[in-house]
Amino acid sequence: MFDEVDGYSVVGAGLEGGQRRFYVSCRHCGEYQILEWGGKDVTHGIKWDKDEQDNALSETAHYVCQHHGCVIEE
Repeated sequence: MFDEVDGYSVVGAGLEGGQRRFYVSCRHCGEYQILEWGGKDVTHGIKWDKDEQDNALSETAHYVCQHHGCVIEE
């Protein structure tokens, strides 16, 4: 169910209620989690910095682990 991606990430897809979810292994702590966007009210997921005008700075995109807050920048 899980496949190696780029030699270090592990991604698996599962069907849950007809929805496809992707699970990734944190390369720092090894915990599996569902790959998801990190909204304003969520401490984990895909995050990025913003400039003074509240515009997203895409070059700062990173992923924050939901289990231990590890920051994955690749």
